[in-house]
Amino acid sequence: MTEEKAKAVALFGGSGKITLKSVEGMKEALRASAADDPRGLAEGGVYINFSGKRGVYEVGPDKDDIDPQEIWLVNILEFVGGWICWQGGRPKAKRMAPINGPTMPEPDFTEHGPFNVQNGEGWFKAKGMTVRSLDSGLQGLFTTNSKSGVGSMASFQGDIVDRMEDNLPSWPIIFMKKEKFVSQGNTNYKPKFEVYGYLDYAQVNRLADMTEFDDTAIDQLIKDSENGVTYPEDAEEEVEEVVVEAEAEVEAEVEEVEEVEEETRKPRTRERTPVRRRRASV
Repeated sequence: MTEEKAKAVALFGGSGKITLKSVEGMKEALRASAADDPRGLAEGGVYINFSGKRGVYEVGPDKDDIDPQEIWLVNILEFVGGWICWQGGRPKAKRMAPINGPTMPEPDFTEHGPFNVQNGEGWFKAKGMTVRSLDSGLQGLFTTNSKSGVGSMASFQGDIVDRMEDNLPSWPIIFMKKEKFVSQGNTNYKPKFEVYGYLDYAQVNRLADMTEFDDTAIDQLIKDSENGVTYPEDAEEEVEEVVVEAEAEVEAEVEEVEEVEEETRKPRTRERTPVRRRRASV
């Protein structure tokens, strides 16, 4: 990976900047995840869950729902997988780890038991991702362990890895919405990740350096990602090369003018024709 792509991004992580690295490893891990002690949060971060029965997100200890028009940036380097233990209608424990690292082993299924299986208690496979609101700045770890929720995550991850394979911008900006479905005669809900647009590495780094931005700025970042516009730091060498080439052209023009002037100063046997001085141009 180039040094430009290894630039630290300050959008995620309270204890320090994360580094853009192991993209190839993440690509393989995403592909595997799509086919198929509780994790700590950054300072100020919250846990985000989704209730399939009520069709609402639960953000933080107050369990506030998410505004469906709020936009979130997904950290594609921090997808997680593992297990969640449910007991008494709430998560009792989580065993989650980054999917591009060692696989989280299956827990002892008697841990935190006994369980009332009829009430949906026990350990369940889970997927998760780190997201950051571009409206409020809130950062959270979203996790889901329902079959429909894990399926939504797998589909979402599959779309991202497809874009990685095609060398397209792969950092999704999403709306966190819900989708209703009927199963065994019961109405349920599953999370729906509606993509607003994608950013590339350059524009994620650019966003990290912004102190404030609005919808127009976000739209421009998405557009620049689609068009492959480089971040100023990445383009610095290109600009320098253009300047050097321009200076070389000017010098060549000046030398040509001086040669013409020198030629006009030489004695001639016939009437001299005035020579118009040419101005050097870039």
